[in-house]
Formats: sequence, C-alpha cells, structure tokens
Amino acid sequence: MMKYSTTYDKESQAVAQGRSLPVSTKACVNICAMLRKKNLARAKVMLQKVIAKKEAVPYKRYNKDVGHKPGPIGAGRYPVKACKYILKVLNSAEANAKDKGLSKELVIEHINAHIAARQFKHGRQRRRQNKRTHVEVLLAQTTKKTVEKKVEVQKKSEPAKKVEEVPKASDLAKKAVEQKETVKETKEPLKVEKVDKK
Repeated sequence: MMKYSTTYDKESQAVAQGRSLPVSTKACVNICAMLRKKNLARAKVMLQKVIAKKEAVPYKRYNKDVGHKPGPIGAGRYPVKACKYILKVLNSAEANAKDKGLSKELVIEHINAHIAARQFKHGRQRRRQNKRTHVEVLLAQTTKKTVEKKVEVQKKSEPAKKVEEVPKASDLAKKAVEQKETVKETKEPLKVEKVDKK
C-alpha cells in the first residue's frame, strides 16, 4: 500500500489514489490547485466544464508562454485528458466515502499530484520518456467549524460602519469660549428706570 503525503482519519475521511496515470504532471498540479478545498459536487462540475472546453484551468505554475483565457484567471489551458483521469479518481474517492457511510456534503480536504516513474518509449527514437503521474485525493465531511469560518469571512468582507470621530480637547475648549462670547453678546443691558425725587 502506498503512503499518502498527509495524515487522515480512516473513520471520518475517505481517500483514493491514481497510480502512474498517463498524463502530464504539470497539468495535474494546476488542476489540483484549482480543486483544493472545493465542494466535491462543484469540483466535478468544474472538471466537466474543462472537458467540454467551456472553462479553463488557471495555470499559476508552469505558465511560461501560456496565453490568457476568458474570465478572471489570466494564463490557462484546457487539459482534457488529465481532467478525465482526475475525475475518475474523485469518483473512486466518493464511492469509498459512501461505503463508509459519510454524508453527501463532502469537501476535497487534500488533493496532490506527484511525478511517477517514467518508462522509456518504444521505437527507433531513443531516450524519450512517457508522462506518468500519481494523484491522491482525501475527502472530508463539512463541519460546523467550516460553516462558521465562512460566516466570519462574509462579515469581514462587509463594509465597516463609519465611526464618529471624537472631538479633541482643544476643539472643545475653543467651542466653549465661543459659546460664552455669543451669550455675552446676546444678553440685553438692564433697563434702569429713573425715579424723580420730590
């Protein structure tokens, strides 16, 4: 049995591996980065869109001379073959989760791609190697903590209310002096009636 690059709980998490898949490791690395921490149902839809060439995989690594694609992703490509194989691995992990009795709300907690042993190709042209990649997937149930974190992130993203500025002591003193002066000006002089002395 091959080891995983992360620890996992056998009771509450499901795993699956694709060994020596005949696909590009560079493409798989970018696909895994796109799917990591995503909901399983959403991840499968994303892969199906890439296979249909309706959505591109953002290439954050190995993107030299890679053209930009539609949408806010920058450099990207449509690695159809790699997406088909990774979709099979995800379906395998989902089946393992069902056997364990896990809920339908699953999240891709961990997904990783590693370079595998590459055999040399047959034929007259020597020293050419096949593309081989190992892919490992770990699925976990959505917990209350993840839901609470999402709520906190939404609250932080909301615009903060403007806090009223507290006036400085010097400003308050100036206002008090001005008010006293205005009170003095508004006060009417006392009228003194003259009394005739007889």
